[in-house]
Amino acid sequence: MSLESGSGIYEKMVEIYNNAGIPLNVGFKTTHIETIMGMIKNSDQITFLFKKSAMPFMNKQLVMLSLDQPIYSNLELICPRENQHKPALTKFIEYMKKYTSEPVESYP
Repeated sequence: MSLESGSGIYEKMVEIYNNAGIPLNVGFKTTHIETIMGMIKNSDQITFLFKKSAMPFMNKQLVMLSLDQPIYSNLELICPRENQHKPALTKFIEYMKKYTSEPVESYP
């Protein structure tokens, strides 16, 4: 079971399985995490989800297992080009750069 292609999760699953040489057989795809979690608890299926996305749907019937090698997502800030230098946005970007301690790339 998986989130749909384009979710970021699906693509990471494909990469993990391909690197391991294991055929990926996703029998069910949806855009709804709650649907996946409900189906998982009554099956022998598994899924990959980011911890923060899964936490609101965790219950005693489910267990979350961390991967030995964490997977990180590249979250980007997107804004209209004409707004990129407005004071409020500039201040927000500066805050985010400090908060994440990783560079925020700017594309021409």
